Amino acid sequence: MKRKSVLCIFLFLLTVLFTFELLKNIDKVKPQASKWDSDVLKSLNENHSKLKSSVLLHNSLNMSFDIDIVISSFKKSVEDKLNLEQYNRGYNELYSFFLMLGTVFKFIASDVREKIDILESFQKGKNQEHYTHTEKMIIYEVQINKDDPSIPLLGSRTLLRLHRALKFTYLFLDGLVQLNDDDNLSSMAVTMYNKSLANHHPWLIRNAAKLAMYSLPNKKTLINQIAKDADKELLSQKLREGVAALEEAYNEIEHLYTKNDLHSLP
Repeated sequence: MKRKSVLCIFLFLLTVLFTFELLKNIDKVKPQASKWDSDVLKSLNENHSKLKSSVLLHNSLNMSFDIDIVISSFKKSVEDKLNLEQYNRGYNELYSFFLMLGTVFKFIASDVREKIDILESFQKGKNQEHYTHTEKMIIYEVQINKDDPSIPLLGSRTLLRLHRALKFTYLFLDGLVQLNDDDNLSSMAVTMYNKSLANHHPWLIRNAAKLAMYSLPNKKTLINQIAKDADKELLSQKLREGVAALEEAYNEIEHLYTKNDLHSLP
């Protein structure tokens, strides 16, 4: 018992000594802060303010979805004559977004994943030089099909499926921005689906998709799921930029498919 008491006293004294040394060292450190150049501190604070919003948005999406990648990729694709590498890069990020929305959008996510993989395989294949840009791919595949009708336009057909899904995506995001926090997403999602993908899906898939969409929560709940700590005004701004970038890419590809009469590819 006596040995136990001595041990306790020793530990107590050791703790006091450690605390005293720690406080003494803190006092030594404090004056060092005053040696920082005021311009450097000001610059750090300014940079922190500039980065805070974008970092918050990225972190609030659990590092699973970065809308800035979507915006920049689709913009670069359009600027570079519908560059397919940039298009796929943007779509890869959209795929992450579909996954974040849960099982409701699983029917879109699985199809998108398959189509992205097919396009990327063409870009890495033996004829990859023909799959750098959308129009280049279309011209190449149309010519090959004319020479041998048994050869399908696989790349053009694959892109067409992604193209149709892109319309639903930007319509859905646009609808999301316009809703109030307490508005339910289901009716909006079904409306946007009817304007886009529903026109290309068989009856069974159409009804299954609509039924799934009726389980969607209100806007506030969804935003909390995918961007809990995000600045809501910044998020709305980014979503609008995303809608504009997606819609521009959609319109450019729509024009090419109309020009080449490829909307009905099987």
